[in-house]
Amino acid sequence: MRRALLLTLALGASLVPQTATASCDGIRPTRQLVGRFTKSVSQAFDVVTMLDATRATFIAGTSNRYPLKLLGSSTDACLNGGTILGTYDRTWSWKQMHDTYNNAGVRVALDGLMVEGLQIENVTDGVRALGRGWVVADSRMRYIRDDAIEADTLTGGVIRDVLIDGTYMGFSARPSPSFTGTGAGEVTYLDGVLVRLQAMPGPDKGPSPGHGAFFKLDRWDDPAHSRSPRYVIRNSIFMAEQVGFPGVDRMGLPPAELVRECSNNQFLWLGSGPPPGRWPSNCVQVLMGPTARAAWDAAVRRWKDRHGDTD
Repeated sequence: MRRALLLTLALGASLVPQTATASCDGIRPTRQLVGRFTKSVSQAFDVVTMLDATRATFIAGTSNRYPLKLLGSSTDACLNGGTILGTYDRTWSWKQMHDTYNNAGVRVALDGLMVEGLQIENVTDGVRALGRGWVVADSRMRYIRDDAIEADTLTGGVIRDVLIDGTYMGFSARPSPSFTGTGAGEVTYLDGVLVRLQAMPGPDKGPSPGHGAFFKLDRWDDPAHSRSPRYVIRNSIFMAEQVGFPGVDRMGLPPAELVRECSNNQFLWLGSGPPPGRWPSNCVQVLMGPTARAAWDAAVRRWKDRHGDTD
């Protein structure tokens, strides 16, 4: 089942099965990493199919911008566990982090890789996905200085049961000007995702502290010609306390042309004024003020209880 799902994603089929329940369960570890790693670790998934990093900590910093690099030719590979801790100064601006020390907690450069049970804190991008058909599940991210998950080569994937408790941007699928490919035939699934935008020092634009938006996409104002993947967004919670620098119009879900399905979501608004952005009433419940804060706190507690997270 898991192999079939990942191959379906990697081959770019229009939809994955209704319940994307792939996991590392049943895949025997072929390599275990144990200990504290201060230099970059590269793992090629050509023969190895599962990397068990449940007892490993990877330290990211100015001399170790990519603490964990995953590559290879396998389309049925899995990273299970691991903690990535950035040592970057938390007062640095977005420009210092992005332009000077452009980095990511995990760099995924193969198709069909599943990342499960990972914890990431204080890096520029949480997961940088370059391959197709990636899956990020049952993981937690905190104080992400740019994109929680960046897929700027416009590949689709699955984000399932992930707690993103503080990020500058949510999900990026906006290529560089030199990139000529398209992800218009790809699909990215958000299912059971909790994501909170967090104001951070020295944002790219606007007053400080500040942040961006939940989605960063190609041609937001011209969605009919956007090269970004289409989105299926289910059972997810989005929380913000202020309007991000992209402005009110870009604080919500992607334009309707880029959303293939939307159901059972919440937007929790703790800022002043009316809720910013596009939040369709048929698939998003909007809560404000103390009610919204209580809903977020309860959702985070439930997530931590399910995952045995006591931090």
